[in-house]
Amino acid sequence: MWNLTRRIGRRSVLALPMAFSATRLLADEVVPNLQKADGVEPVLDQLRTKVVVLKIRRPSGATASGTGFVVAPGVVLTAGHVVPEDVEVTAWLNGVGYRADLVRKHPDLDVAVLRLSAPSLELKPVTLAGMRSALSPGEPLMIVTGPSQASGARGEPESREAVALNFKERRRLTADRPSSEVLVLTGQVRLGDSGSPVVRVMEGTVIGLLSSREVPDASGQSHFAYVVPAESFAVWLRETLTAPDREEFYLKKLVAKPT
Repeated sequence: MWNLTRRIGRRSVLALPMAFSATRLLADEVVPNLQKADGVEPVLDQLRTKVVVLKIRRPSGATASGTGFVVAPGVVLTAGHVVPEDVEVTAWLNGVGYRADLVRKHPDLDVAVLRLSAPSLELKPVTLAGMRSALSPGEPLMIVTGPSQASGARGEPESREAVALNFKERRRLTADRPSSEVLVLTGQVRLGDSGSPVVRVMEGTVIGLLSSREVPDASGQSHFAYVVPAESFAVWLRETLTAPDREEFYLKKLVAKPT
Protein backbone atom coordinates (compact mmCIF):
# COMPACT_ATOMS: atom_id res chain seq x y z
CA MET A 1 0.00 0.00 0.00
CA TRP A 2 2.19 2.84 1.22
CA ASN A 3 5.93 2.65 0.77
CA LEU A 4 6.67 3.34 4.43
CA THR A 5 4.68 0.33 5.61
CA ARG A 6 4.46 -3.38 5.11
CA ARG A 7 1.31 -5.49 5.16
CA ILE A 8 -0.17 -6.48 8.46
CA GLY A 9 1.64 -9.12 10.45
CA ARG A 10 0.45 -11.13 13.39
CA ARG A 11 1.79 -11.55 16.91
CA SER A 12 0.51 -12.91 20.19
CA VAL A 13 -0.69 -10.06 22.36
CA LEU A 14 -2.40 -9.89 25.76
CA ALA A 15 -5.02 -7.21 26.45
CA LEU A 16 -5.00 -5.52 29.84
CA PRO A 17 -7.71 -3.02 30.80
CA MET A 18 -5.72 0.20 31.19
CA ALA A 19 -2.10 -0.16 30.14
CA PHE A 20 -3.11 -2.66 27.43
CA SER A 21 0.28 -4.34 27.34
CA ALA A 22 1.11 -6.70 24.49
CA THR A 23 -0.91 -9.92 24.68
CA ARG A 24 -3.48 -11.93 22.72
CA LEU A 25 -6.42 -13.83 24.13
CA LEU A 26 -9.26 -15.95 22.90
CA ALA A 27 -12.50 -14.00 22.64
CA ASP A 28 -14.42 -16.69 24.53
CA GLU A 29 -11.87 -17.16 27.33
CA VAL A 30 -12.59 -16.04 30.85
CA VAL A 31 -9.76 -13.59 31.48
CA PRO A 32 -9.92 -11.81 34.87
CA ASN A 33 -7.90 -8.75 33.79
CA LEU A 34 -10.06 -8.26 30.73
CA GLN A 35 -13.28 -8.63 32.68
CA LYS A 36 -12.26 -5.71 34.87
CA ALA A 37 -12.34 -3.39 31.89
CA ASP A 38 -15.87 -2.00 31.76
CA GLY A 39 -17.70 -2.99 28.59
CA VAL A 40 -14.97 -5.16 27.05
CA GLU A 41 -16.61 -8.55 27.55
CA PRO A 42 -19.94 -7.56 25.92
CA VAL A 43 -18.04 -6.02 22.98
CA LEU A 44 -16.14 -9.28 22.43
CA ASP A 45 -19.35 -11.29 22.63
CA GLN A 46 -21.00 -9.08 20.02
CA LEU A 47 -18.09 -8.92 17.60
CA ARG A 48 -16.79 -12.45 17.50
CA THR A 49 -19.87 -13.61 15.53
CA LYS A 50 -19.34 -10.79 13.01
CA VAL A 51 -15.62 -11.19 12.33
CA VAL A 52 -14.63 -13.32 9.35
CA VAL A 53 -11.40 -15.21 8.74
CA LEU A 54 -10.56 -15.17 5.02
CA LYS A 55 -8.60 -18.00 3.42
CA ILE A 56 -7.17 -17.03 0.04
CA ARG A 57 -6.03 -19.41 -2.70
CA ARG A 58 -4.20 -18.01 -5.72
CA PRO A 59 -4.22 -19.65 -9.18
CA SER A 60 -0.68 -20.88 -8.47
CA GLY A 61 -1.97 -22.78 -5.44
CA ALA A 62 -0.31 -20.42 -2.95
CA THR A 63 -2.43 -19.56 0.07
CA ALA A 64 -2.79 -16.56 2.37
CA SER A 65 -5.07 -15.36 5.15
CA GLY A 66 -6.86 -12.17 6.07
CA THR A 67 -9.70 -10.90 8.21
CA GLY A 68 -12.95 -9.07 7.54
CA PHE A 69 -16.18 -8.10 9.28
CA VAL A 70 -19.88 -8.09 8.49
CA VAL A 71 -21.25 -4.69 7.39
CA ALA A 72 -24.60 -5.90 6.01
CA PRO A 73 -26.34 -9.28 5.77
CA GLY A 74 -24.01 -11.47 3.72
CA VAL A 75 -21.63 -8.58 3.03
CA VAL A 76 -18.09 -8.37 4.41
CA LEU A 77 -15.57 -5.52 4.47
CA THR A 78 -11.85 -6.29 4.34
CA ALA A 79 -8.55 -4.74 3.27
CA GLY A 80 -8.22 -4.41 -0.49
CA HIS A 81 -4.78 -6.00 -0.65
CA VAL A 82 -6.12 -9.16 1.00
CA VAL A 83 -8.27 -10.01 -2.05
CA PRO A 84 -6.43 -9.43 -5.34
CA GLU A 85 -8.19 -10.31 -8.58
CA ASP A 86 -8.54 -13.94 -9.68
CA VAL A 87 -8.28 -15.61 -6.29
CA GLU A 88 -10.60 -18.04 -4.52
CA VAL A 89 -11.80 -16.75 -1.17
CA THR A 90 -13.34 -18.84 1.61
CA ALA A 91 -14.84 -16.86 4.47
CA TRP A 92 -15.05 -18.62 7.84
CA LEU A 93 -17.90 -17.31 9.93
CA ASN A 94 -19.32 -18.96 13.06
CA GLY A 95 -17.59 -22.25 12.26
CA VAL A 96 -18.77 -22.48 8.63
CA GLY A 97 -16.79 -21.75 5.47
CA TYR A 98 -18.58 -19.82 2.69
CA ARG A 99 -17.34 -18.90 -0.75
CA ALA A 100 -16.88 -15.12 -1.00
CA ASP A 101 -16.84 -13.02 -4.17
CA LEU A 102 -15.13 -9.67 -4.63
CA VAL A 103 -17.75 -7.01 -5.33
CA ARG A 104 -15.90 -3.70 -5.30
CA LYS A 105 -12.66 -2.08 -4.23
CA HIS A 106 -12.25 1.52 -3.13
CA PRO A 107 -10.30 3.45 -5.80
CA ASP A 108 -7.98 5.15 -3.28
CA LEU A 109 -8.23 3.30 0.04
CA ASP A 110 -7.16 -0.20 1.05
CA VAL A 111 -10.78 -1.33 1.42
CA ALA A 112 -12.84 -3.96 -0.41
CA VAL A 113 -16.38 -5.38 -0.25
CA LEU A 114 -17.08 -9.12 -0.47
CA ARG A 115 -20.36 -10.98 -0.82
CA LEU A 116 -20.80 -14.37 0.89
CA SER A 117 -22.43 -17.25 -0.97
CA ALA A 118 -25.06 -17.48 1.74
CA PRO A 119 -28.14 -15.44 0.71
CA SER A 120 -30.17 -16.75 3.67
CA LEU A 121 -27.50 -15.84 6.23
CA GLU A 122 -28.91 -13.07 8.39
CA LEU A 123 -26.38 -11.45 10.71
CA LYS A 124 -26.48 -8.05 12.29
CA PRO A 125 -23.58 -5.91 11.06
CA VAL A 126 -20.99 -4.20 13.21
CA THR A 127 -21.70 -0.64 14.31
CA LEU A 128 -19.53 1.65 12.19
CA ALA A 129 -18.56 5.12 13.38
CA GLY A 130 -19.85 7.35 10.58
CA MET A 131 -18.23 10.51 11.90
CA ARG A 132 -14.67 11.37 12.81
CA SER A 133 -13.90 9.91 16.23
CA ALA A 134 -12.29 12.23 18.79
CA LEU A 135 -9.58 9.88 20.00
CA SER A 136 -7.18 10.70 22.82
CA PRO A 137 -3.49 9.74 22.72
CA GLY A 138 -3.04 6.47 24.56
CA GLU A 139 -6.72 5.56 24.36
CA PRO A 140 -7.17 1.76 24.47
CA LEU A 141 -8.45 0.19 21.27
CA MET A 142 -8.64 -3.40 20.12
CA ILE A 143 -9.05 -5.57 17.09
CA VAL A 144 -10.93 -8.85 16.91
CA THR A 145 -9.30 -11.30 14.54
CA GLY A 146 -8.63 -14.98 13.94
CA PRO A 147 -5.78 -17.02 15.41
CA SER A 148 -2.50 -17.38 13.56
CA GLN A 149 -2.92 -19.19 10.24
CA ALA A 150 0.77 -19.17 9.38
CA SER A 151 2.50 -22.35 8.25
CA GLY A 152 2.62 -24.80 11.15
CA ALA A 153 0.19 -22.82 13.31
CA ARG A 154 -2.53 -24.73 15.11
CA GLY A 155 -5.10 -21.95 15.16
CA GLU A 156 -8.49 -22.90 13.74
CA PRO A 157 -10.39 -20.39 11.55
CA GLU A 158 -13.45 -20.85 13.78
CA SER A 159 -11.73 -19.17 16.75
CA ARG A 160 -11.61 -15.44 17.42
CA GLU A 161 -9.07 -13.45 19.42
CA ALA A 162 -8.81 -9.92 20.78
CA VAL A 163 -5.65 -7.85 20.37
CA ALA A 164 -4.98 -4.70 22.37
CA LEU A 165 -3.64 -1.53 20.74
CA ASN A 166 -3.42 2.14 21.71
CA PHE A 167 -4.17 5.25 19.69
CA LYS A 168 -1.14 7.41 18.96
CA GLU A 169 -2.08 10.03 16.35
CA ARG A 170 -3.69 10.83 13.04
CA ARG A 171 -1.27 11.17 10.16
CA ARG A 172 -1.76 12.27 6.57
CA LEU A 173 0.56 10.27 4.36
CA THR A 174 0.19 12.63 1.40
CA ALA A 175 -0.11 16.34 2.20
CA ASP A 176 -2.55 17.20 -0.61
CA ARG A 177 -4.78 14.13 -0.22
CA PRO A 178 -7.19 14.21 2.74
CA SER A 179 -8.15 10.61 1.97
CA SER A 180 -4.60 9.53 2.81
CA GLU A 181 -5.13 10.16 6.54
CA VAL A 182 -4.59 7.10 8.71
CA LEU A 183 -4.85 6.34 12.39
CA VAL A 184 -1.49 5.38 13.86
CA LEU A 185 -1.71 2.82 16.67
CA THR A 186 0.96 1.45 18.96
CA GLY A 187 1.04 -2.32 19.26
CA GLN A 188 2.05 -5.37 17.29
CA VAL A 189 0.08 -7.38 14.75
CA ARG A 190 1.01 -10.12 12.32
CA LEU A 191 0.08 -11.83 9.07
CA GLY A 192 -3.64 -12.46 8.74
CA ASP A 193 -4.81 -9.47 10.79
CA SER A 194 -5.29 -7.26 7.71
CA GLY A 195 -8.91 -6.22 7.41
CA SER A 196 -9.70 -6.61 11.12
CA PRO A 197 -12.17 -4.17 12.68
CA VAL A 198 -10.55 -1.61 14.97
CA VAL A 199 -12.85 -1.09 17.93
CA ARG A 200 -13.17 1.76 20.36
CA VAL A 201 -13.45 -0.14 23.64
CA MET A 202 -15.41 2.54 25.50
CA GLU A 203 -18.21 2.51 22.88
CA GLY A 204 -17.97 -0.80 21.08
CA THR A 205 -18.03 0.96 17.70
CA VAL A 206 -15.76 0.10 14.78
CA ILE A 207 -13.68 3.20 14.05
CA GLY A 208 -11.57 1.80 11.25
CA LEU A 209 -10.08 -1.10 9.32
CA LEU A 210 -6.59 -2.45 9.98
CA SER A 211 -4.52 -2.02 6.84
CA SER A 212 -0.74 -1.99 7.26
CA ARG A 213 2.12 -1.83 9.70
CA GLU A 214 5.53 -0.30 10.25
CA VAL A 215 8.37 -2.13 8.52
CA PRO A 216 9.66 -4.65 11.09
CA ASP A 217 13.00 -4.01 12.80
CA ALA A 218 15.96 -6.40 12.84
CA SER A 219 14.19 -8.61 15.37
CA GLY A 220 11.14 -8.88 13.16
CA GLN A 221 8.95 -6.70 15.38
CA SER A 222 6.76 -3.80 14.27
CA HIS A 223 5.70 -1.20 16.81
CA PHE A 224 3.04 0.73 14.87
CA ALA A 225 -0.07 -0.29 12.96
CA TYR A 226 -1.94 1.84 10.41
CA VAL A 227 -5.71 2.03 10.13
CA VAL A 228 -8.11 3.37 7.49
CA PRO A 229 -10.60 5.52 9.48
CA ALA A 230 -14.25 4.50 9.15
CA GLU A 231 -15.30 8.01 8.17
CA SER A 232 -13.04 7.79 5.12
CA PHE A 233 -15.01 4.93 3.56
CA ALA A 234 -18.44 5.29 5.19
CA VAL A 235 -20.06 7.18 2.29
CA TRP A 236 -18.49 4.90 -0.33
CA LEU A 237 -19.72 1.83 1.55
CA ARG A 238 -23.22 3.23 1.89
CA GLU A 239 -23.31 3.97 -1.85
CA THR A 240 -22.12 0.45 -2.60
CA LEU A 241 -24.90 -1.06 -0.53
CA THR A 242 -27.71 1.29 -1.62
CA ALA A 243 -26.90 2.20 -5.24
CA PRO A 244 -29.99 2.66 -7.49
CA ASP A 245 -28.86 -0.25 -9.69
CA ARG A 246 -28.15 -2.49 -6.73
CA GLU A 247 -30.72 -5.11 -7.82
CA GLU A 248 -28.95 -5.71 -11.14
CA PHE A 249 -25.62 -5.35 -9.36
CA TYR A 250 -26.56 -8.04 -6.87
CA LEU A 251 -27.83 -10.36 -9.57
CA LYS A 252 -24.58 -10.12 -11.51
CA LYS A 253 -22.08 -10.06 -8.67
CA LEU A 254 -23.59 -11.06 -5.39
CA VAL A 255 -26.07 -13.92 -5.80
CA ALA A 256 -24.68 -17.24 -4.64
CA LYS A 257 -23.51 -19.63 -7.35
CA PRO A 258 -23.58 -23.42 -6.96
CA THR A 259 -20.32 -24.83 -5.64
